[in-house]
Amino acid sequence: MPSPFPGMNPYLERPNLWRGFHGLMLAQMTYALTRVVQPHFYVEYEEALHIDESEDLRVFAVADVAVSEADREAEGGVATAARAAVKPLTRTIPLGLKQKHRWLTVRDSESNVVVTVIELLSPSNKNRGDDREAYLRKRDRLLLSSAHLVEIDLLRGGPPMPLNKPPRCDYRYLVSRQPARPKAQVWPIDLRDELPPLPVPLRNGGPDVWLDLKAVLDDVYDNAGYANRIYHAPPDPPLSPRDAKWAAKFVPTA
Repeated sequence: MPSPFPGMNPYLERPNLWRGFHGLMLAQMTYALTRVVQPHFYVEYEEALHIDESEDLRVFAVADVAVSEADREAEGGVATAARAAVKPLTRTIPLGLKQKHRWLTVRDSESNVVVTVIELLSPSNKNRGDDREAYLRKRDRLLLSSAHLVEIDLLRGGPPMPLNKPPRCDYRYLVSRQPARPKAQVWPIDLRDELPPLPVPLRNGGPDVWLDLKAVLDDVYDNAGYANRIYHAPPDPPLSPRDAKWAAKFVPTA
């Protein structure tokens, strides 16, 4: 069954759910877009790994010297059991925190040139810190490139991405078309609003394709069984008392 909320489901914003939901949304968006951009374009689910090498992160324990190089038998050349060279000491190595950044690209089928980049923001993109700064640098590069940018923010938490005269809203879509920069289209969306269809620009001057983001969300919600596991705790970030009363009408009951 689809998500009971008319638009974004605030229970899916909890940090412990978002990582999985984010990946499933991108996968389902890939399928939905592929159906409408073929055969002249194709959609790729892309991923990059960032490592935060801060000194205060988790560590692994290792030995300074554990074993000597194995001897070899003179005749058969078979390695013998390793011999301990010295008594090992235990030390620690800082382990960088791995952050995955995932997004979609629409590419021209003949040239493989990136036509449009689609970003579904995560909490690490929005919350202040190194990951936000890395995303903003990537965003700036995209805005100077020949590709269109589609940015989807379905998170109430964290400061929104930079924008002149930003609208006050819970969620928003941003579509930056390369020929129109620095101007961009922005769809302000509130918790109680339906998720509107999202235009995805392709070749300059050509028609957009449309992504029904509510249908995508409903497919993910249903296929991942979220109805059975997300309503045991309140939304995070919390809702205002007025919105919490409104949202309670949509929460399934046992």
